[in-house]
Amino acid sequence: MSYGKIIITKKSGPGDLTGITEVDLSNIGNVSVPGAPFEELQFNKEGDYVLVISDSSNSFTPIELKVTVIKEDDFVEQKESKGTEEEKAVNGSRPIIAQIDKPTIVVPPIKMDQDGTNATGQKTYTEGMGFTPLIWYKSFSIDDRYIKYLKLYHDGIIPKIEFTFIDNKELMKSEIAPTNDDTIDLFLNSSSKNLKSIHISFKVENFEQDEKQKYTITGCINIPELYVKNNKTYNDTSFSTLRKISNEMGLGFNSNIDDTNDNMSWRNSNKKPYDFINEIIRHSYINDESYMGGYIDYYYCFNYVDIEKEYNRDISSDLGLNTAGIDEQAKADDTQRLTSLVLTNDKSQMSTSNYIDKYEKINDSTAESLKNGYSTVTKAYDKIKKEFLVFNVGSTTIDQSKSVILKGNIGDGKYKDENIEQEFTGKIDTDNVHKDYNYAETQNKINLGKLSNIQISAILPQANWNLYKYQKVKVAITSELKTVANPTADFRYSGDYIIKDIEYYWNGKTLSQELFLIRKELSKTPDEIKNDPPPQVEKDVKEDNLNPIPGATSSIIPAPNAIYNIGEVYIVQDKEGNRYELTITEILPNGIEVNGTLKRK
Repeated sequence: MSYGKIIITKKSGPGDLTGITEVDLSNIGNVSVPGAPFEELQFNKEGDYVLVISDSSNSFTPIELKVTVIKEDDFVEQKESKGTEEEKAVNGSRPIIAQIDKPTIVVPPIKMDQDGTNATGQKTYTEGMGFTPLIWYKSFSIDDRYIKYLKLYHDGIIPKIEFTFIDNKELMKSEIAPTNDDTIDLFLNSSSKNLKSIHISFKVENFEQDEKQKYTITGCINIPELYVKNNKTYNDTSFSTLRKISNEMGLGFNSNIDDTNDNMSWRNSNKKPYDFINEIIRHSYINDESYMGGYIDYYYCFNYVDIEKEYNRDISSDLGLNTAGIDEQAKADDTQRLTSLVLTNDKSQMSTSNYIDKYEKINDSTAESLKNGYSTVTKAYDKIKKEFLVFNVGSTTIDQSKSVILKGNIGDGKYKDENIEQEFTGKIDTDNVHKDYNYAETQNKINLGKLSNIQISAILPQANWNLYKYQKVKVAITSELKTVANPTADFRYSGDYIIKDIEYYWNGKTLSQELFLIRKELSKTPDEIKNDPPPQVEKDVKEDNLNPIPGATSSIIPAPNAIYNIGEVYIVQDKEGNRYELTITEILPNGIEVNGTLKRK
């Protein structure tokens, strides 16, 4: 039986239509083909078009539709080869965190009929879908009116969700209540085709009934391979190893570097992949100025980031789309929504997605220095070579002409030089690790700790979809009360920050975003920048930080008990004047102690 066709034709425009321009009406409303799909409709030139939608049977009045086609970004395929050693420069050729591999995990789309009825007959709305949280569970959507609380966040490298809702239809008392390995979907709309919307599937970890008809569900991102222990070995750099692991799990891979300088056999000995990934990151190494971080984002990509490189990136020209407000979302051209990417509590920006409604400032620099010192001397004993490895590591600093370096009181270098932490990491085996394996662990830990000296917890009442973890962003804090002692601008806490974490919250009425912003130093005031004396050059406290290479000359400090030999005899005397003959019988592998026999003379 023929129902006719819906036809799309061009009334005006600079180019031609290609692809599917006609759809058989007999397919419309079919569960497998909801609506009239024109996914393969294409334009061969960018510009403004007027399209006419009509039907072959002339049963309804033709509709005109205005469409603006913009030029797509050119996609340059990444080379699989690692290139020459010169191409593997420390900073790499990627200036920003960019996508190298696309994810192969496919989350099935949420399908609803155009009248707002899903596959089970449940009525819901489809217009504006995702601008408030859309939770999809076994062909049912949970109405946002009944979602009382929702939090989307990271636990380590893993995205997680927690939400509380009222089961007004008592669905959870039926056979669709969660069972083993059930999943739920979350969809959040970014309001722009040029910014990724969030659509994640979560494994239901916990399901609790709080009160009558009130439930709380927690979940972790649904990547089955992420939670299954395995035993695998990867002979490569940490960069290439993490890229391979990501590909094996179906994750995309993003980074701001080309490679790392830490080739070795990375062995997963019956660990879950997320634990193995954390272990690799801890011991990753590029050079003495870099330190690494990694996480799985809300878009099924693993991000492996040189944080120091991002911290030093010039962001003076960074722009973003204003993703707040219906008026902004209604603009046909996204270029009209571009604005400087500066987060601020200035009330003139209340209508933008850059506006900070509430914030809390934390200065942890003193607590951090009391706990970990300004630098750390790490010692480990190599039980293969029977040598002590000594690493003296201080954190990196930035432009001292514009920043207050938080290493001791200003002008007092004595405490800074004396506040050094000593750490013994035990016995190690260097036969199967890259030459900076031990140094890298200390370097990454120290620099990540010092990066959190200054923290701001900022609430954005309207989510800013331009932001991502480990991104450098400018922050402008202003004071509400203007006095001589308290000028409008808060110069100390304004400046460049790294986004340590991003969380999304739904309180039952509005969707907000909480950012955890971190930096190493406070900013100087304009007067300090102008009048302070030239900054002193920071002394490098590093010694020989490389593990010994067989056959090479090493400046590594020998073990204290290395001066003894088994069988040697020494005359020793106790505090009461008694003399003994000490014969060395064993040199202990801790590098410090010996065993022997005492014979009174």
